[in-house]
Amino acid sequence: MRVGLTDLSRNRLSLRSVGATDERRISDRHFEKRSFLGASHAPRVFGINDQVAAGKENSSKSKIGFLKSHRDDLKLVEQRIARVTDSGRQWLDYTLTVQIRDVKQPIQVLIRVDPESKLPYLSRVTGQHNGQAFSYEATFDYPETGPQDIYAIGVPRDAKLVDRVPTGDVARLIAGVETGRARFDDFRAIVVTYREGYEYWWKESPEIIHRKGNRTRRDLCYYRESSAVKPADDVDVSEWWRKRAGEFRYSPTRIYIGGTDHSFDHLSITDPDGKPRKEMVLVQSRESGLNAEQWVPAFWSLTPDYVARPPLGVPNQHMEAVVDANPTGSPEGTVMLRVRRNGRVDAAPDPDADKRPSQPDEFRFWIDPAREHLVMRMDMMGDGDNVGSSYIVESVAQSPKGHWYPTRVRRKSPRQDVKDQILEYHVEFDVNIPDALFEVKQPLPVEEVLRRDSP
Repeated sequence: MRVGLTDLSRNRLSLRSVGATDERRISDRHFEKRSFLGASHAPRVFGINDQVAAGKENSSKSKIGFLKSHRDDLKLVEQRIARVTDSGRQWLDYTLTVQIRDVKQPIQVLIRVDPESKLPYLSRVTGQHNGQAFSYEATFDYPETGPQDIYAIGVPRDAKLVDRVPTGDVARLIAGVETGRARFDDFRAIVVTYREGYEYWWKESPEIIHRKGNRTRRDLCYYRESSAVKPADDVDVSEWWRKRAGEFRYSPTRIYIGGTDHSFDHLSITDPDGKPRKEMVLVQSRESGLNAEQWVPAFWSLTPDYVARPPLGVPNQHMEAVVDANPTGSPEGTVMLRVRRNGRVDAAPDPDADKRPSQPDEFRFWIDPAREHLVMRMDMMGDGDNVGSSYIVESVAQSPKGHWYPTRVRRKSPRQDVKDQILEYHVEFDVNIPDALFEVKQPLPVEEVLRRDSP
């Protein structure tokens, strides 16, 4: 149990177990506390103080989100808050009634909080197990003062301080990229990928990306209803792809809601008319522990909101970021953010290091502040000063709300014998994006929406 306390030597967490008819102390343990937060910066208890006090009616899962993957085993039946007086002091008692999967009787969790400091004083869990009543109680005590800085807990005064917290121009560029991404419109994107010079690009199968608020969905094509005919030279290619996209069948591979990744597998089925069909099966739901602004989808290079505003890799204790306001050979109007590995060496070798893909030691981002901090070029460096692979924005457009995004991106390989990969983003904004597309248990087939909206 982690508690936001201030003193490493005096804080104690006392645990008691109370039987059905007697009370007996089974342990009195001293735990080392590793938070240096004072009372005024103490965390909200389980993140529910404000929700309960304001009387908000959120789903039970949202209130027990701190349990991560275990929350599916629990159901919040009831919650209440009461102001009580005990031993001449006033307290706020938060009481939760929780039903645990495969357990007949619900349990009660009491959290007693100091109304002024918002620090917990007592936590008690009561219920029945195998027909026997139980009660577990934890009490907390706090010192009057705690360490004022890191040196007060033993760090040598002459230790070198390496501050990797972004400031100045670096902080402004990072914030600009993140803000531009977060403010982007809801959209549907038809993403087409092919190698440069491939004359049958119009035969490629598109991918479909939907974004609505903090929800994103990716669909892959698995069947074509008809063969394509190459469009005439004077045809609007984006309009042609919008019509063509409705002639495919798709299946979702990922649905992201906030920081939760829902991945799918598919059963292959043949309909009576002989056409194949995919029946979607939810494989797993995995929480990243990040909010929607911090989260980065695994397929970020396929989405118009991320490909030109990618994860920058900072702040990070292993990476150093510097700004070059006048880089040579850069796209016009850009500044370069250089992020290079320059961190501390881990104390012990990582036995799995060779099993994972190697990461570049340096990234270079050419950022255009005038276009809402679009990253017009990203280089992942190889050995020395050689460029490994690159993403280069070749054309851009603006959404109805005026937000900039890429319409064509070139991905260059470090291998000379591999042709460049072209990514085209045909983006629609003023379209209906049903909430049913993001229903994890039974998501709406995307082709139903595409055919309805097809020009």
